[in-house]
Amino acid sequence: MINLKYEVIDLKKVIIGLLTLTILGTGCMSKNTVKLEYKYAQGEVLKHKICMINTFILDLNLPNIIADVPSTPLTATGTASLSVGSATTPEPAPLPLVSNKRYEITTRLELVCVKSVKNITPDGVVTLEQKFEPLSEEILINKESTLLEGCSVSDILRNKILILKVTTDGSILSTEGTNELLEDVYKRTSLLGMDESSRSRIGDALRYEIEQLIQQSISMFPKEKLTKGDTWKRQTISSLPIISIKSTITQTNMFEGFEIVNGSDCAKITGSITSILSNEKPKLSDLIGEELANKIIQQGLTADMTVNGADRGTTLTCFTRKDGQIMKNQILKEGFVNVTAPLMIGSVTSGEIGVKMTTNSKYIVEKYKE
Repeated sequence: MINLKYEVIDLKKVIIGLLTLTILGTGCMSKNTVKLEYKYAQGEVLKHKICMINTFILDLNLPNIIADVPSTPLTATGTASLSVGSATTPEPAPLPLVSNKRYEITTRLELVCVKSVKNITPDGVVTLEQKFEPLSEEILINKESTLLEGCSVSDILRNKILILKVTTDGSILSTEGTNELLEDVYKRTSLLGMDESSRSRIGDALRYEIEQLIQQSISMFPKEKLTKGDTWKRQTISSLPIISIKSTITQTNMFEGFEIVNGSDCAKITGSITSILSNEKPKLSDLIGEELANKIIQQGLTADMTVNGADRGTTLTCFTRKDGQIMKNQILKEGFVNVTAPLMIGSVTSGEIGVKMTTNSKYIVEKYKE
């Protein structure tokens, strides 16, 4: 006879075991799952140190006619001619190009961004008073310092206040004070005792830095909870420095998980940046300045422009899990833009303007320790 031994299953132990497994599983999941939200307190003051380094290299090919304007406008005449049937169409003499026109503009700016929390609505809209305390600045054109007293980002930002309304996910709903800042840029550069071309390039470089500060001062997060490996996108519009062509910037982000940064438990987010140039047609004066553009018009010439270019980069953001604030934010970008503008007399091509700009930018934000 076979004796069968039956064991009574303790249901309490089974239930406790299942609960334990559920809790452990939930714990493992929550370790890599998070809803990224800024955490603000009424009256709180936040400080971050920002370092921005931008290099723009601008290569110009300009016809000699721009520099040496004849006393009478050009006409479609020359030593050569084009025969079409029995008719002869005059061909303008080609206009030689002047190469090696190069501007290398480098800007470096360090400052402290101070955000004061002025109001928090019941639905989570936060009013921030933002100001910048400049630490150091440098502007070089062809390796020569052009940082002029009274006309720098530091001078423009000093004692200025921006009012931002933002949500806890970092969406900027409105800004006040930005238009006044940009108007101040052109007002100050118009007082400089230098040629229009240099003045315009300094003004555009300053404007670009200020727009960067405003757009990138707050990172934007998705509204949903994130699990390690999740991705999301953000798009912004930027006006490129020097040549004033707008581009759409797409930033693709990935939540990499958590890691300890400077003693704080942080969500680590990496990303890539690409940009697409818009279909907007820049004006000739945007490329070579009003004075040179007028010289071309006076000669009866016209110019239709073709624009192409690309921009790419990487990002790194460390966001504190407990405090809900940026510990570190880094953006590295490089790109180029090519602009060609054939000069036409009537329907005949007579020379070409060529502009190429390459860019290299670094934007680094870290929690400021006094």
